[in-house]
Amino acid sequence: METTANTDFQKDDPKRKWIALLCFFVALTGSVLLYRDYIQSYESTGEVLATIERKDQRVRKRPSSSYVWQEATLSEEVRRKEYVRTGEGSAATVHFNNGKTLELGENSLILVDNTENLSLSFLQGTALVKEGGKDSKISKDESGNTIVEELSVQLAKPDNLETIISQGEKTEVHFSWTAQGVASKEVVLEISSSPEFKGKTTQVSVGSNNEGKLKFSAGKFYWRIKSAGVAVSAVKQFNVFELAKITPTAPNNTSVSVLSPKTQIKFKWNIPSSMNENTRGKFELELSSNEDFKNPKVIEIDPRTGFTTIQDLESGRQFWRIKSVLGSQFVTSTVANVDIKNTNQIDLKLENIKEGSVIQLEQDKPISVSWQSSVKSEEIVYELKLKQQGGSGTEKIIKTGDTVSPVFSLQPGFYEVSVSALVLDKVISTAKPVKISLLTDSVINIKSPEMKKKFEYWDESPSINMAWEKDPLVESGYQFKFEASDSVGFEKTTAEEVLGGKTEIQIKPKNKNGKTYWRVKLINPDGQTVKMSSIQQFEVLPFPPPEQPVVQGLESGGEIFKVETPNQVPVLVWNKADRANKYELQVFKVDNKNQPKLVLDKETTDLKLTLSQLEEGEYKFSVRAVDQLGRKSKMSDQKKFNVSYGNLLEAPESLTEEVQ
Repeated sequence: METTANTDFQKDDPKRKWIALLCFFVALTGSVLLYRDYIQSYESTGEVLATIERKDQRVRKRPSSSYVWQEATLSEEVRRKEYVRTGEGSAATVHFNNGKTLELGENSLILVDNTENLSLSFLQGTALVKEGGKDSKISKDESGNTIVEELSVQLAKPDNLETIISQGEKTEVHFSWTAQGVASKEVVLEISSSPEFKGKTTQVSVGSNNEGKLKFSAGKFYWRIKSAGVAVSAVKQFNVFELAKITPTAPNNTSVSVLSPKTQIKFKWNIPSSMNENTRGKFELELSSNEDFKNPKVIEIDPRTGFTTIQDLESGRQFWRIKSVLGSQFVTSTVANVDIKNTNQIDLKLENIKEGSVIQLEQDKPISVSWQSSVKSEEIVYELKLKQQGGSGTEKIIKTGDTVSPVFSLQPGFYEVSVSALVLDKVISTAKPVKISLLTDSVINIKSPEMKKKFEYWDESPSINMAWEKDPLVESGYQFKFEASDSVGFEKTTAEEVLGGKTEIQIKPKNKNGKTYWRVKLINPDGQTVKMSSIQQFEVLPFPPPEQPVVQGLESGGEIFKVETPNQVPVLVWNKADRANKYELQVFKVDNKNQPKLVLDKETTDLKLTLSQLEEGEYKFSVRAVDQLGRKSKMSDQKKFNVSYGNLLEAPESLTEEVQ
């Protein structure tokens, strides 16, 4: 049956074409404008009105003429017609040239324009304006109207976003404020880990002192003043930072051999678990030839890397430590030491590959070879060689100043790998070479039999046919090799054969009752493996003995009554048993003492047996199955049946009077 397609969209509709073309040019114009705005230098020509005095986490700004926001920095100038925005969990303090201070809470936005009345510049969130010793809170109501509320309590110390330094113990923080028209006995200092005061919160009654002192561990905190259960001040944030104490790890109490003063030595330290992206301060590694660190050599470090390398070190004992500095405060680590010795000997050792290693080659990806060197110096050039054994004998040579090198464009095969250290083109040392095998990144795909397939047999174990897919490398002189084993580790093979380009083989497993493991390799002309299938498994086992049949009973159901049905005889029936070739039937007669006597032992291929010439009495019978190998199942449960002449006749009733 033909199907007719809807061709409405195939019609040459000029209007549709013009609409599509217009949409394309609108999108293109917008993209060009946005890209030009992004790549242009971030410049604003307006008058400088303020400075970003403090900031916490993400604070951004942009001119009103731009679409691109840029991260604001401390002490950055803010010009007229520039927006300042804070993000989630962020805050900023903006100091204006006219003496006013604006403290922006999280998710707030202001357009710096009217500095005389900052509420007119406020667009979103919450803010606090400080002017002439007074605090005014600015916010937006549900209708978007700006609300200005003058607060009766002005917070003084700690200032908003102020940083307080801790050296591992709780640090005392001094709080102070001024109040107007607030009953002193009802004043409460409230401190929380949440700006909404929903997290861990502490309340302290302070009376008429207008000040208080509390100790804090490192963290971010918010504080305010409440009176009669109502907040009467703004919320201010302060941060307690702990100076990270870093512990040197290596080298320590050891000696390092150097080839020349240009040799680099790696200094390592622990990375404190408390260190994160908000960790502040400057970190310096100090080196000195004396333990009291007079006139030390100072190297600024990034503690998050966990190490730094230093060269041009003098021979002899050198002491080193790490100093954490934040403002005028600092803390120093324990002192480690290293004994630097000049030498002309270099010990080399291949590190990530070992003798007999099998490495998978991934397409368009290099293998990585690394080695250990007892000396690190800019003078040393390492020469890495990978020489293919047999075949073309291709040799790959790489020279590098590092102790690790990626190696590209290697063909599968068997290679000898070695690395040497050269100084001024002279070989100083050579590592012990190792031999490795490189395989392709793909495997030989198996077609049959399926994994973990079971093969059952009667008299003789079957021949199993195994097949796999072709490979283009066969055209280049490579061959398939088949291997079978009783163990998954192939410690000993039970079958092994080189097949050339054949992609199938038929074998009769030596293990006639168990698992056989097999695989196919692709070998090069030198017999080295370059590709291999996954390890396959199948199982050969004889058919189990037949199942036990289930006896149903008599075909007629009830007892046999010869007097009523003289021609009726018992017909015994049972269910078919799997793998049964015939059945053995046994019939027993039970005497008055319940002692069974075998009266019939018969074989049959049917599922029923008709009995005749049975005497009156009680009988039992059972059946078992026999397979073609003569193996027998267990006897079924016995089933009873009766052969009788029915019940005794009742005495006749006299119908006439007794005769004398």
